[in-house]
Amino acid sequence: MTPDTLPLYLVLLADARRARFLELHLGQSCELGALEGDFTGAGLDVLSTRADILCRDRRADRLVLGCDPSLQSLLIPLLSTPLRQDLLLEPLLGPDLPLEAVVDRIAHHEREARKVRQAVLVERFLDEVRQGGAVMGLKASTSALQQGCARLLLVRAGYAKMGRCCPACGRLSVDHRSCPWCFRPTAVVPDLVEELADRAAAAGVEICRVSEDARFDAAGRIGVALVADQGRTRLT
Repeated sequence: MTPDTLPLYLVLLADARRARFLELHLGQSCELGALEGDFTGAGLDVLSTRADILCRDRRADRLVLGCDPSLQSLLIPLLSTPLRQDLLLEPLLGPDLPLEAVVDRIAHHEREARKVRQAVLVERFLDEVRQGGAVMGLKASTSALQQGCARLLLVRAGYAKMGRCCPACGRLSVDHRSCPWCFRPTAVVPDLVEELADRAAAAGVEICRVSEDARFDAAGRIGVALVADQGRTRLT
């Protein structure tokens, strides 16, 4: 997953006698089935096997385990290694909760986790800027992307800015009314930021939309981390 990707969750809600499997992705949810049995002993093998099969078949990114801590301690050792590596524990959830309550709880967790991930990413990015391995601001980001120097584009969610584009060669700029490369008159681009994001995606550049970070806003609301061998190249 990229930092800007929403994970697909497989959710296992269980108590000693009942279990439910759910799938959550992009605000959509569905029930994948329920099981009954003795989930304090041998029946736990059934749950772990079913979780492993569903995660593989549904291509889930993470397993959410919603049960009390005593059941968690019995079930977790039975899960396959890939499921344990990025397991999300939700002891307040259980099989009797309505679907809406489960969705709300996991959505809240994802929002909080996303804030933490973005804060770490922005901190790392600002360090790269100070070390010469990244650039900030619309002009520098436009230049880096068009020179093929970008490996990661960070942009503030909702940030938009008009720009210019040369109809002849397709080069983008912030405010050049005459193309610096082929000297033709340029045309208005209603949203230069989104055009840059589209071109970055087409070029395979990783994109992260930062939802809220005062440090990133103060630094220009858009920036590009450079490929390793371009880190100290002077961009024009």
